[in-house]
Amino acid sequence: EGRPDSTGVEMAKEMVAIGVPVTLIIDSAVAYTMQRVDMLLIGADGVVESGGIINMIGTYQAAMVARTMNKPVYVAAESYKVLSHLSR
Repeated sequence: EGRPDSTGVEMAKEMVAIGVPVTLIIDSAVAYTMQRVDMLLIGADGVVESGGIINMIGTYQAAMVARTMNKPVYVAAESYKVLSHLSR
């Protein structure tokens, strides 16, 4: 859902507008809902050299639940969000 700024709600609206089926849930329902999904696709505020991501609260928990339930986790981020030692 993406509180407090409703980023999840806005993304859901955009996805529906282009024909992607969406079920919007609150963050605390991730574990309950994960058994019904095929994969977890998340965005990132930043991607670090080690492959880790910087993102909103709740992303780590969602990824851990997905991994526990053998669901693939994918990160979609613009190339300018990749942080390297050169950007320090």
